[in-house]
Amino acid sequence: MTTIQNLDLAGQHVIVRADLNVPFRDGIIENDYRLQAFLPTLAYLNKHNAASVTIITHLGRPHKGIFDATLSTKQLAGWFWEHGYNVTHAATPHEALQDQASHSLTLLENIRFFAGEKDNDLAFAKTLATLGTRYINDAFGTLHRSDASVNALPQLYARANRGIGLLVEREINCLERIRTNADKPLILVLGGAKLDDKLPLINQIMTTQPATTIMIGGALALPFLKAQGLVVGTTPVTDQAVQQARNIIEGAQAHHVTLILPTDMMIIEGQLGSPAQACAVNAIPATAQCLDVGPDTISCFTRGLVGAKTIFTNGTMGMYEYAAYAHGTQAVLQAIAAVPSCYTVAGGGNATDAIATFGLASAFSYLSTGGGATLAYLGSRDPWHELPGLFALIEPSA
Repeated sequence: MTTIQNLDLAGQHVIVRADLNVPFRDGIIENDYRLQAFLPTLAYLNKHNAASVTIITHLGRPHKGIFDATLSTKQLAGWFWEHGYNVTHAATPHEALQDQASHSLTLLENIRFFAGEKDNDLAFAKTLATLGTRYINDAFGTLHRSDASVNALPQLYARANRGIGLLVEREINCLERIRTNADKPLILVLGGAKLDDKLPLINQIMTTQPATTIMIGGALALPFLKAQGLVVGTTPVTDQAVQQARNIIEGAQAHHVTLILPTDMMIIEGQLGSPAQACAVNAIPATAQCLDVGPDTISCFTRGLVGAKTIFTNGTMGMYEYAAYAHGTQAVLQAIAAVPSCYTVAGGGNATDAIATFGLASAFSYLSTGGGATLAYLGSRDPWHELPGLFALIEPSA
C-alpha cells in the first residue's frame, strides 16, 4: 500500500480525509486526542511543500443534507489557529476550490452534511476530486465505512497518487502487533454494551490465537450471565445476544481460551446517582440495575492480568460518566496500565475517554483513534480486502 512518504507532494493540491470527530460540550472541545494525532500528517505535508491541503472530515451523525450548527466543522478552525495552522473554512467544495487560490489550508464543512457522502455517490466523489491532485486517507476511524470520501473518492486516483497518512500507518502497525503477532499471554479486556460490535474480534482472536484470555465486564457481561441462567436485573438483554454469548462460551472451551466473567456487580434499585452496593452475580434482584463491576471482579481481573505481554481493551466496566459508578472502570484501567513490560492498547471512544479522564494516557502503549474501525480491523481475516477504506486504496482505479 502506498504511504504518504511514497507520494510526490511538492506543488500538488492534496485532499486529506481525516477523522476529527471530537467530542464537544457547550461548544468546547472536551478531548482533542484525534486532532493531536492528525498533526504529524499535516506537518509532513507542509514540510514537503504541498501547494494546498483540503481537510475533509465529519462531526457526529447529522441527517444527510441537513445543516446543524452544533456539528459544523467551523468549530475546529480555532483549534488549528491555536496550534499554528492558518486554516480557512469552506461551506462547499466549490468554495474550497476557490479558496485554494489564496489559502494553503482549507477545512471543508462537515462532509456528512452532503447527501452524497453516506450514499457513496460517485458524482459527489467526482466533485470532491476537483479539490486535489493527490488523495490521502488519514481517517482510521472511518476505514470500515463505504462513504464517498472514503471509498468512491480514492478510486478516482491512480495508485501512485493516493495513499495513507501517518496516523493510519501508525494504527496499522500498532494493531498488527495484536492481530497477527501478539506476544503471549494475550488478554482482551472488553466492556461496554454492544456484543454485536465485538463478535468478529472475539471470534477472530479465539480461532487464530489460542491460549489467550478474554475478560468481559460492564453491560457486555449480562448476556453471558443470562446464558448461564442468572438474573441480570432490568437491563434489556435480547435472546439473540444470549445465544451469541452462549456460542462464545462454547467456542472458548473448544479453543482453550480462558473466559473470565464478573463474579459480582454494583447494583442500584433506585434512580441513577443513588449509591450502589456490591451483589454476587447469582443474587441480582430482578428489579436492580447493574452499573459497574464489583470489588471481587476487580480483584479477579487484576490477578488475571499478571504476566500479560499484550493487552487490548475496549469499552468500560460500567457507567463511568457517573462518579458513583466509575470505580470499576478506573481500577481495571489502572491495573492494565500497571502491568510491567506489556504492550497495552485501548480502542474505542469510551475507553480512550475514560483513560484520559483518569489521567492514564501516558501509561498505555497506544490509544487507537478508531472505535468500530479498530474492532473491524482486529476482527478481520484480511483487513485490506474487508475494510472498504483500505480496499479502495489497493484496488485498480475506477
